[in-house]
Amino acid sequence: MKRFMLFAALVLCSMAAVAQEFQIMPDPGKKISYEVNAVTPMGVTKMYVTQTLEKTEDGKYIVTSSASTAEGVEGQKSSLTYSVADGEYVISVKEVLEGQLSQMGGNAEVLEATDLVYPLTLLENLELKPATMRVKVNIQGMDLDMTISIKDRKTGTTEELVTPAGTFQCVKMTEKQVVSVMGQEQVSEVTYWYGKGVGLVKQATVAMGGMVSTELLLKKIE
Repeated sequence: MKRFMLFAALVLCSMAAVAQEFQIMPDPGKKISYEVNAVTPMGVTKMYVTQTLEKTEDGKYIVTSSASTAEGVEGQKSSLTYSVADGEYVISVKEVLEGQLSQMGGNAEVLEATDLVYPLTLLENLELKPATMRVKVNIQGMDLDMTISIKDRKTGTTEELVTPAGTFQCVKMTEKQVVSVMGQEQVSEVTYWYGKGVGLVKQATVAMGGMVSTELLLKKIE
């Protein structure tokens, strides 16, 4: 069960939002590179992630990501489509989960999910809408229902962050991600820093009572 809860926590970490003013998305045409350091009971893992964003003619955005354990080497690719409606970015959580679960392997099905919504421009001290989802996972022949909620989503004040890619003024955003399965709950505390014209500059996640932590940091913009 602990291994399953760890898997759920890592799936949530990977959902982080990858649009000007403070924004969750990078500007179209840019290539954004990150370094990720994850600490788990199994050890420390370093990964390198690159993202590019393309705007389609119908106003949607396609974010293509590549993750590798070696810097400068193209790794496993994935893509997500975000839409823009009524002055907001709308992220299909169902699509995100289905993509992540299929890459992890195993028998899993997303039963229901609400979208994640962000304003086109992030401002200080905003309250953002929560999101919930339910996933059925088959583990060793047993079907388990996993409920995930993303709540207490809010922005704070702006902060200056120094990264290998430069210094950025960022708006800070925090949220709680709660995974419930078989009466057990696992809470992850996630903090994001979003910069002007860049999107995500830094993400810090603490899960499983501190046994799992992940830090993603902007490394290069091309």
